[in-house]
Amino acid sequence: MVTNNKLQCLSLLYVISKKFKKAPNEFIEKIRTLSSDIIDILALEIFDMQDIKNLEKHL
Repeated sequence: MVTNNKLQCLSLLYVISKKFKKAPNEFIEKIRTLSSDIIDILALEIFDMQDIKNLEKHL
C-alpha cells in the first residue's frame, strides 16, 4: 500500500533530482523519514535553493 507520505516523498525526490541532478544517498534516506509537514515545507522552499547544500540545513 502506498501512503500519502510516501507519495509526497517520491514527489520531493523527483523535484530534487530535476533541480540538482543527483542527491546524495544520505539525503534520500533522511527525506524518506521526514513527516508530511516537513516534506510540504521543503517542496516549497526547494525552488529558492541555489545549491544542494542548502537542502542539508533542512534535514
